Amino acid sequence: MPAYLQRHKLADLILRPTGNEADFDGHAVECPKVFRYGDRWYMAYTGIAKRGGVIHETIGLCESDDLVHWRNRRQILTPGKPGEFDHGGMSGPFTWAEGKRVYTMYCGFPRVGYESRPGLHGLAWTDDLKTWHKSPHNPVHGIGPKGTWSDNIVYQAFVMKHDGQYWMFYNAHGSEDNCEQIGVAISPDLVNWFEYEHNPIIRKGDPKRDRDHVIIADPWVMRLDGKWHLFYFGYDGAHARECLATSDDLLGWTKSPLNPIMDAGPPGSYDDLHCHKPCVIEHDGVFYHFYTPVAKRADGSEYRAIGLATSKRLGGVEYRD
Repeated sequence: MPAYLQRHKLADLILRPTGNEADFDGHAVECPKVFRYGDRWYMAYTGIAKRGGVIHETIGLCESDDLVHWRNRRQILTPGKPGEFDHGGMSGPFTWAEGKRVYTMYCGFPRVGYESRPGLHGLAWTDDLKTWHKSPHNPVHGIGPKGTWSDNIVYQAFVMKHDGQYWMFYNAHGSEDNCEQIGVAISPDLVNWFEYEHNPIIRKGDPKRDRDHVIIADPWVMRLDGKWHLFYFGYDGAHARECLATSDDLLGWTKSPLNPIMDAGPPGSYDDLHCHKPCVIEHDGVFYHFYTPVAKRADGSEYRAIGLATSKRLGGVEYRD
């Protein structure tokens, strides 16, 4: 088993909802996206508030010195004005640094609620992590033509630079297959995106063999052992689990025979329902696998937070397995 597939889950969650109804992240936190900027680590994430029974989604940021302990959580992006594509909410911020500038590609939704359709991709940036600017070209990427794999909604993006262009891997839901799958688009400037003609590149699997026939989502791409590795989650209608696919060219992908590479936890654990939405960081020889654990509250609602598994056991950190 290679190091990047070894998983030791921490005994406790690393970021929880505050529990305060007035906070932007009082009800739930999810979709962790970690990046390095200056002398520390930052995590962009989706913060969810629930007020009067209504879900409100926005984007938050927190910081860390060691990738385990996180502090200074704050809201960095807010929904747009009435009539704008992100007026209802925003989620799934993929955030990365290029020099002094930090970009985020996020999903914007037209109505309040949890991921209301149609979701479209928006771009924002900052030069100081304090003042954020939304692109005047927003939304920069949207749904596909009617009858296609992506005609309903686009979701979580992963953006990387390769051969002088930006590659954006993302999941979408469409009427063609009536499920979420992963595709890719390429751009010279983060604004004008061109779809790969053979999308989706990772398709739903066999219900009996693959357990990812309902949702394939939240791509995270890394170059490891001479191959491209794409971490994602597969959902079978009951549980979401972490999975992996590999490629030589970023276009043709093969699902790992080791799937799922990280499963939901035992009954009563903080991830006994879902173990999904990956973000994988390598630092000092250790792979930090951030994800969104989901368990059931006493009232039957979902409790979403942010968890961490590491490829090695870290000193001074308590593990559950």
